[in-house]
This record gives sequence, structure tokens and C-alpha cells, in this order.
Amino acid sequence: MEVDFQVTKKDFVLSQKAAENSRIPRENKLILTLIGMMGLLCGAAGYVLYRNEEILVRLAWLLMAAIGGYVALYYPVTKPVSVRCAAAGEYRRLSEKQVPRQVSLREDQIFFREGSYELSLPLSYLTRLIETRDTMLFFWDLESFFFIPKRVLTEEQANSLRNCMPFSK
Repeated sequence: MEVDFQVTKKDFVLSQKAAENSRIPRENKLILTLIGMMGLLCGAAGYVLYRNEEILVRLAWLLMAAIGGYVALYYPVTKPVSVRCAAAGEYRRLSEKQVPRQVSLREDQIFFREGSYELSLPLSYLTRLIETRDTMLFFWDLESFFFIPKRVLTEEQANSLRNCMPFSK
């Protein structure tokens, strides 16, 4: 199986977002969001209940509410926006160097070529596959991955890639 494609800005941004989302478990994000909401509510309640106190007490409650709000919104809002902006900037910086990519699957090896850069990995080196609606990311350690936009894959090719992964058996 062989796939040739050109990476678009959308492909690049979506792959970076998917990689970032995979780094922290969903449960941890939910717990942090709930803690932030509790801080926001406690801060707001304290500010209302102690509105007749001196200014420093009210400011402390207001600060608690603000920090709680930031923590509550970090993963649902702040982090995705910052990842999108950083990825778009990185794509712009690298856009003149963008060359067609090629991914080949042969026997127990996967080959990745981008211009003069070539990578050949035994399938056993791949540690995980992250699949979203738009992209497939193949990791060989915690931070290192390559991706294939699903728009360039047929269903048969996508299934072939899923089934050849050593961790899918």
C-alpha cells in the first residue's frame, strides 16, 4: 500500500490538535475542569457573602473566582485555541518547505518520505495509533509521530493501516 499527499494547513493543525489531546487522559481534564468550576463558584459565593468586608477580602474572593474560571476553561477553550494558533504559525513558518509526502506499508515495515527526509520503521516500533475523524497519527514514542490525513485514504487503506499495527492484534 502506498499513499501520496500534500499536507494542507487544516491537516497540520488537526494533527497537532489530535496529538495534544492524546497526551492527557480525558478523566484528568474533566477533574481539572470540575475543580476549576468549584473554585469559580466558591470565589463568586465568597465575594457575594463577604461584600461588606474590606476591599482586600473581596479582592481575594474575586481572585479565587477568576483563577477558578481560568482553570475550568483551560482544556475546553484555552488549550485548543493556543494549540491551533501555534500549529497555524508553525505551518506558515514551514509552508515554503512543504513538499509532497509519501507513506508506504510493506511487509513488516512502514516507510515515510518527505522531500529528502526518509524514515523507515519496523511496525513493532509503533507504540500507538490515534485516530480522529480527520487524521491518523502513528506514534513511535510519547512525542514523535507522523500522520496521514484521512481525506487521502480509501476505507480499504485505512483498514489496512489499522490492522497492521502490532498493538491492534
